[in-house]
Amino acid sequence: PTGISIISDIDDTIKVTETFDKKKLLKNTFLKEFVEIPGMAELYNALLSRSSSSIQQQDSENESENENAGGNNCAFHYVSSSPYQLFTELQTFFHESF
Repeated sequence: PTGISIISDIDDTIKVTETFDKKKLLKNTFLKEFVEIPGMAELYNALLSRSSSSIQQQDSENESENENAGGNNCAFHYVSSSPYQLFTELQTFFHESF
């Protein structure tokens, strides 16, 4: 496989959680709508765009017959200490914010 993997935390990296304050953490996780960290969606979209154009340039320079040539070879992987039961809510948050 070729491409770039970006591994990112969720809490206080792309979503406001305030993990160092237990009361705020609970409120932000269970009582309030999820709020994105300003600028992170733009940053991740720029990384996605940059990696795609960089890989396309390398493919054309190497004239490879890669099945992903011209495609996007960037994958995001997210880690979180949030309960698994929040998966659906986090997935919705990603689709709406990123």
